[in-house]
Amino acid sequence: MAQVGHCDTGDQFLTNDVLRDVLDRLDGATLARASCVSKQFRSTGYEEAFWEKLCNERWPSTMEEPVKMLVSTAGGFRKLYNNSFPFILCDSHCGSGEEDKGEAISSSDFVSIVDVTYGGEPVLSRVVEGVSGAIAMCGPLVDILEVGRSESASDGHGAGASKEDDDRPLITIHTKLPRVSSIAQERKDGRFWSALCSHLRLSWILVNRKTQQMVNLGSWKPLGGIRHRPCGDDFLLRFGCILPTSSTPVHCNIVMRCITNTSMAVGSESSEGENAATTVVRVTELGMHLEDVHGVHLRGSQAISLLSRVMNCDKTVDESKVSASYKSFMATQISNQESLVRRENHRQTASAVFFVSVFVIAMSFLV
Repeated sequence: MAQVGHCDTGDQFLTNDVLRDVLDRLDGATLARASCVSKQFRSTGYEEAFWEKLCNERWPSTMEEPVKMLVSTAGGFRKLYNNSFPFILCDSHCGSGEEDKGEAISSSDFVSIVDVTYGGEPVLSRVVEGVSGAIAMCGPLVDILEVGRSESASDGHGAGASKEDDDRPLITIHTKLPRVSSIAQERKDGRFWSALCSHLRLSWILVNRKTQQMVNLGSWKPLGGIRHRPCGDDFLLRFGCILPTSSTPVHCNIVMRCITNTSMAVGSESSEGENAATTVVRVTELGMHLEDVHGVHLRGSQAISLLSRVMNCDKTVDESKVSASYKSFMATQISNQESLVRRENHRQTASAVFFVSVFVIAMSFLV
């Protein structure tokens, strides 16, 4: 029989069963605030089952047994939610990493938990061990699709997997996005791009198994993107965050590239009376890069060291701060690139003037 809880004032409040049913309907932030109401709320809100349910709803990959074991050894679902729900704050100070404590850091100490959803429905959930790209000369630090070459995408959520001639896996998302009738029309109203950015979500949780620390490198919503080819149906979306460093900030650039294929549904009409269409979005690239304001990509121990330190960064739940830091970083990067182009143009101009002057002087002596 359920016991009756009491407020701190001694008045009778709710039974534990009723309280659990109420708290079970709350999100993580509200649940944390509710824990401050009374001892009964606090003790009930600390139950691991509540936090596991919240993590399962936001990150479908946490329902997989390997992830459950990883989270359990790293401190539990409450710790996962508290550390991975907020975003990294760019204007913050990062504590010391393992290298500052004299302990060796290895790329194999990290585990990436990646989830992609569209309209609240899971599209891709994948767990990747290590940062294999740190020792490579080019390419992403972690390539989700390359690592999962032999794996298939999850079924039953409007997602399917297929392979092209190069044997590279493609994640196919069957959605009811606005039909892309033409490039000119899309540039005019942007309905497809707006729908894609409004409903597509990505989370990239990085776990350090050695220190049992975790952080979310994703921005949840797209920070920006471009149509890769002016005459094609190739889209590139950027997620991620800006990582604070002791010198210049670094962009954790999570890139998702996708292609579209629109097909008409014969005999069906949309709510506006137009022919309904289903747009299939194939994700052909999903990887994580680290680059500074000069466009230089971080590799090797430099990248591993930074990923270790950002585990200790301050965090925020304000998405506008994440977006503002990204815009500021991109403005600085573009300014640096323009300055580099101007310096190169000046150098070439000076070289041309020098050689013309030498030629004119030489010709004057010959004459």
